[in-house]
Amino acid sequence: MVTRLVSLEPDQPVFAAIGKLLESNITGAPVVSGRHRYLGIFSERCSMIFLNNSAHLTDSAKHGESRPRTRDLMSTDILKLKPELDAFDAISMLLAHGVSGALVVDDAGRYRGVFSERSSMSVLLGAVYDQLPTCRVEAFMDSDPLRVIDEERDIFEIMQTFLDTRLRRLAVLRNGSLVGQVSRRDVLRAAVAYVRNTPEAWNPNARQGPGALSDSCCISAYMDEGAKTISEDVDLLSVAEIFRNTPYRRLPVVAQGDLLGLVSRRDLLQAVDRMVSTSSRPARGLLYLSALDRDVSVVQ
Repeated sequence: MVTRLVSLEPDQPVFAAIGKLLESNITGAPVVSGRHRYLGIFSERCSMIFLNNSAHLTDSAKHGESRPRTRDLMSTDILKLKPELDAFDAISMLLAHGVSGALVVDDAGRYRGVFSERSSMSVLLGAVYDQLPTCRVEAFMDSDPLRVIDEERDIFEIMQTFLDTRLRRLAVLRNGSLVGQVSRRDVLRAAVAYVRNTPEAWNPNARQGPGALSDSCCISAYMDEGAKTISEDVDLLSVAEIFRNTPYRRLPVVAQGDLLGLVSRRDLLQAVDRMVSTSSRPARGLLYLSALDRDVSVVQ
């Protein structure tokens, strides 16, 4: 687990907290009271709920001005993976590029799916439970059709897709060809700019709560108090299973209500990647991980 954390306090304004996530390049941070008392998580998803609730107030003040669309948000310089690539090499590439997932395209440039940190959890667990020596990206990529959008989708429609699903990135296609990607972070940055740059929508006397567009809105109204936490004796395989089977990308480590640290998907993948990189190429199945104790101690 990581013990040096970016943390937030419950009375911090929502926009200040969103800015902290973007500035620190993180997708969520624990909310604490005092020095260590754990209260919940404030994440990109929490941020989007606030921004989505405020959209109608902003739109009213824009007087018919069009919302940003996919073509305004998408990134074109993105990491792409081949379907036949070794899955452990793909995990290493995600870590090296500092991204949580990448689009999979074939030799003809056709979009095939997404290989993500969550896909990686299935790779690791498959290596342990099914004794797989190695595997290809195409066996674990996500080809969900909801991941595909066109260039004309507006920003809050995209945001709603992210709120309704576990997805973190969407492939942008033009006439069936891949032209870019829109991530949660792309949408979050653009939505903050869209909402903040509407002075007429702001009410300095607004109270905190859903739909209140004010700098006084605190993250206590939007943080996830029910986010899953774990104790410090949970083993690697159990953590991988939680990451594969839930939408959580980070697990606060809590003891008697106090925050001890945080384990993220990336932390786990980095640890496993180091183990794999020190093993010989033919023995990259991580079969030795199956000897780990699998007792689970999850704190709700």
